[in-house]
Amino acid sequence: MPTLPRWIGLAAACLISSAAVAADTVADYVDHYLDMFPSRATAAGRYASDDRLEQLDKDSRARWIAYNESSLAALNLELAGQPENARRIDLELLQRQVQQELLEWRDGDRPRNDPLFWAEPLSQATLYLVLRQDRPANERLTLAARRTEGIPRLVDQALTALADADPSRVVPQQAAEAATRLRALAGFYRDGLPKAQGASSGLKSRLQKAGVIAARAIEKLAVRADELAAAGTADFRLGARYAERFRIVTGIQQAVPEVLAQARRELADKRQEAAAYGRGVWATLRPDTPVPLDDNEVLRQLFTLIEAARPASTQELVAQYTADTDAAFDFATEHELLTLPEPRTLVISTAPAWLGGQSVGGVYPAGPFDPDAQTLFLLPNIPDSAPEDAKARFFSAFNSGFNRMIVPHELVPGHYVQLKVAARQPHAVRSLFGDGVYSEGWGSFSERLMLDLGWGGPQERLAHYKKQLENIARLIADIVVHSEGWDEARLAQFLTDEALLDAQFASNMWRRAMLTSPQLTTYHQGYRDIHAIWLDWRRLHPDRPLREFTDGMLALGAVPVREYRAVLLP
Repeated sequence: MPTLPRWIGLAAACLISSAAVAADTVADYVDHYLDMFPSRATAAGRYASDDRLEQLDKDSRARWIAYNESSLAALNLELAGQPENARRIDLELLQRQVQQELLEWRDGDRPRNDPLFWAEPLSQATLYLVLRQDRPANERLTLAARRTEGIPRLVDQALTALADADPSRVVPQQAAEAATRLRALAGFYRDGLPKAQGASSGLKSRLQKAGVIAARAIEKLAVRADELAAAGTADFRLGARYAERFRIVTGIQQAVPEVLAQARRELADKRQEAAAYGRGVWATLRPDTPVPLDDNEVLRQLFTLIEAARPASTQELVAQYTADTDAAFDFATEHELLTLPEPRTLVISTAPAWLGGQSVGGVYPAGPFDPDAQTLFLLPNIPDSAPEDAKARFFSAFNSGFNRMIVPHELVPGHYVQLKVAARQPHAVRSLFGDGVYSEGWGSFSERLMLDLGWGGPQERLAHYKKQLENIARLIADIVVHSEGWDEARLAQFLTDEALLDAQFASNMWRRAMLTSPQLTTYHQGYRDIHAIWLDWRRLHPDRPLREFTDGMLALGAVPVREYRAVLLP
């Protein structure tokens, strides 16, 4: 095939590159993305489209796929021109995001084959509007009513798309999960939304009417999800497709078999390290009991011991997290750990009971367009009326040692601080499409850093070791399930025998591997790499203040960890 003269090719490339830069591919994509997904715009703090709901009919989906294809071409072209570092980082993050969009929308054709695809925008439609209380209630809930009134239209689009689902591409477990979530969501719109705090009597009536109609529509979608669960024959395991998805989502170029082999070695090493620590504190924690000869038995008994010290109610759980969070802010200030972002906009609570099926725990951060909006930390909870054995299992998992240990991960200096610092940067793309390996790695590293500075005692340290074993096991589990075809029984045996997790943890990990791959892999990979940077930095700079390192590790936002190594260890 004849080629253009080199100077013509270079000129053409320069013209295209100049056009891409002039249009600013990154800023243009952010605008298109938030226009396409109004509920995500609300979460990000851009409120201009709060009265709209997603438009996901066939033509809109086709336009979105075409836009992502053209954006990917522009991104690849600009990256080929070797832009300066800050721009390159933004482009590479966006490139991965666009590739994920194409995997979901084009290659996986999820809108036509996976009802879970539709559960997400339906569940997010009003969540931030009803929960975040830093705007007038009447304003927020009026907007929530408008979105609720749009739900039947969105459900119609879902039913139209799923009408032609190909059973050979439908994963029955995912369809069944969608049906469960959709029915819980219908309950929220019917019974919970009208109870949102701050609604006037007239607005309550509007919310109630819209909620009943929305619930009926969502229940129709749940019925369709049930039908697809019965008809679907696809295996959720990604198989040969796993390596590409792993690379795109995590940004890690290392071959998956190498990642797995390394993780197996690290699990054995971490188990040995944890057991050595356990033997060292055994006399303090179990003075009247001989130390077992077997390392695994040492850890099993100590993990059971720490689970026995636990809150007795949701009220006690919230009280502990509130007190420990205040203490963590004080601890960070006393130890000059980092520059804390002001003002403090953190709200700790449990999800209101009226959220029903929407009642989930986690950090709900302020976005880059309103960085000083409330960050909500909603704790998982169990009703006081639940059976005693269920409450015992729940509070054993959220035991006192775990709770105090996890505050640094979730809040200070972990996700609350990290996400708020990132939201204030002039790089919205790093908040919207931040690197998950860095984010979860920073949370896990924050646990270790605070413990090493004196946060907590043996119970907190043991809770951290238990979680580290879990994090490495998460990495292994995701890979072996998807690339080696493990079934639930084999995974459960591995998790209980080698990672020392209980049956409930094993069941939860199987479910997460099935629904959220490869997110499970991010925790340990990020922790390992950030901890390695910390050790290298401290060896090189033994006399420099800790704040210099921690502030430096937040300064770029949620970008790949290798970028921090390049800056902090040039």
